[in-house]
Amino acid sequence: MFLKIFFAIFVIFCNFLAIFPVEEKKETVKTEQIYSELKELIKKIEKYMDGINTIFSKFVQTKISKNGKFEMEDGTFYMEKGEKDSCKMRFDFEIAPEKIFILKKTMIIRMEDGSIKFCDLSSAPISHIFDKKMDIIEYFTEINFGTEIEENIVFISLVPKNFKSTRITLFFKAYDNKNIERFLGWSVRNKSDDVVHVRFHEQSMKVNDKNAFTSDVFEEKFFFERKKSPYTGPPKECGF
Repeated sequence: MFLKIFFAIFVIFCNFLAIFPVEEKKETVKTEQIYSELKELIKKIEKYMDGINTIFSKFVQTKISKNGKFEMEDGTFYMEKGEKDSCKMRFDFEIAPEKIFILKKTMIIRMEDGSIKFCDLSSAPISHIFDKKMDIIEYFTEINFGTEIEENIVFISLVPKNFKSTRITLFFKAYDNKNIERFLGWSVRNKSDDVVHVRFHEQSMKVNDKNAFTSDVFEEKFFFERKKSPYTGPPKECGF
């Protein structure tokens, strides 16, 4: 009798062990599938971004502060990649008098009073988006992705390894939710939990169009006349 009871308990235990690995295997397969999809998406995004040399586009920038304050501004964006990882970017806001330039990892802002503010972009979330050769795994961690099926949008969310208090999300148009067709913009959530979202106007966006603008849009006089304007000190870390 004792042997029968022991054998019955043993059979139940063995069945439990047989079932448990199956569930674990299902979860492992699911995790591996997600990881495989993520790796494939990263490759497609990097390939697409590597193929971009210039961008011209109208954009709308939305700022949402932690306390609920909401600001919206329109502007024009210019971007031109240089050698290696140097990049020139320009943000012209239609209402605000300031103009923002990013040149070789340094952001230069002309303020309303004519003064110039310098900001080091080496540790900013957007510093590696427009590298000559984008490397997401090298510079980012905590990578997530998702889709907005109704609008055919794919997005990837990243935390810069050298700026872990901030998360940046890149948005792309993907008509079948797989193949990247267009870069739509980005959003940044900083350590203060404020969010800045930049969305390009697709109708005005021109990628690798030699007729969209000329390089002299980055050659404003104040680049070479810093002594004439108040100097705010060496480049500082950018918190966006």
